[in-house]
Amino acid sequence: MFNKKNADSGPRVDDPRPWGMRGAGWPLFAVPVMFLVVVAMIAVFVFGRGGDDTASSEATVTVTPSAPPNTAAPSTQAPTTATSEPAPGGTCPTPKEDTVPADTVAWKTTWEIAGQAIAPLTESGPKVKQPDGVRRCFDRSPRGAVAFAANVYLGFTQSPEVARQVHLQQMTPGAHRERGLQSPGWSDTSVQFSIAGYRVLAWSPDAAQIELAVAVSSQPGQWSLVSPRIVWKDGDWKVDGTNAGPAPTVLDSLATMTRWGPGESS
Repeated sequence: MFNKKNADSGPRVDDPRPWGMRGAGWPLFAVPVMFLVVVAMIAVFVFGRGGDDTASSEATVTVTPSAPPNTAAPSTQAPTTATSEPAPGGTCPTPKEDTVPADTVAWKTTWEIAGQAIAPLTESGPKVKQPDGVRRCFDRSPRGAVAFAANVYLGFTQSPEVARQVHLQQMTPGAHRERGLQSPGWSDTSVQFSIAGYRVLAWSPDAAQIELAVAVSSQPGQWSLVSPRIVWKDGDWKVDGTNAGPAPTVLDSLATMTRWGPGESS
């Protein structure tokens, strides 16, 4: 559906073009109307919806994502357990800083049920899980950026109470944050969201653009492609509230992604 970007000529953070993968056009067959509705719903940080609180953490499943071709064996070290904090805010533990590409080695991840989402817990973060549903404190590294982008985007799919806190605490001020705060989250608990894959389009210690394939339980075999722009601010990653990214697009293959998620399929 899309052309794969050359790793040595990928978009920069200041690339003026719309985010997301670019290349070939839509499939020749029509996309089901139901999936278009779900794609519209998933754009919570751009459009948002309201509903009841359904936050819960009841189960975990540990998986090792598929490593890209010709990469080293997966790490055997277990992910760091996130600590609980009685109230929002506070200083994060000193983040690990490195420039190791996120997709050079498959990394062990614990996938936790969090409301309507299955969210990742890794050594790179989150290192703090707050009672209000915010998952924060990530390493200042490519993997930390990926882990943050996945957790914060899934946070946007939660109940209005949780999604509001994610907007307030994990986005910088700007028009995109204000728009999301007008109607954050939604209440349709029949749909579950998770991550199926990722790609780092651009990264520096101060800013990054992460591409995520978001799986929707009602549409197996198809994903929504989102490309949040994030910045390092006040000791943690934040979504750029002035330029958070485009609305999601339909993705029908994970061929260009590093596969990462519970039960992902190509």
